[in-house]
Amino acid sequence: MQEDFCIKVYDVVKNIPRGYVTTYGAIAKLIGYKNYARQVGKVLHRNKNPNEIPCHRVVYANGKLSKSYAFGGESAQMNKLINEGVKFRTDNNGQRICAKQSILNFVHLNQQLKDNK
Repeated sequence: MQEDFCIKVYDVVKNIPRGYVTTYGAIAKLIGYKNYARQVGKVLHRNKNPNEIPCHRVVYANGKLSKSYAFGGESAQMNKLINEGVKFRTDNNGQRICAKQSILNFVHLNQQLKDNK
């Protein structure tokens, strides 16, 4: 993965506020790589500084958490998000997913970045 791509991904993730999540796809779109959601996930899986780059705040487009979350698995990711105030709901299959009010979409994420500059 190109260094510039990685830096852009990490810069966006650093700006996701506590109590919210966003999606791999929203990050990809925001940095100009609309169809690179999977690559965003690969970059975050290699995150060397999860305290500074809160990759636990990134979820799938449907609000589900990653079963392969690199820093303790899905339950560790959920616990971090709950402790930060992220709201969850139960889907039709009985799986807990992030509630829509906790997910920053592309527009909100873009505004958050502008506000933090």
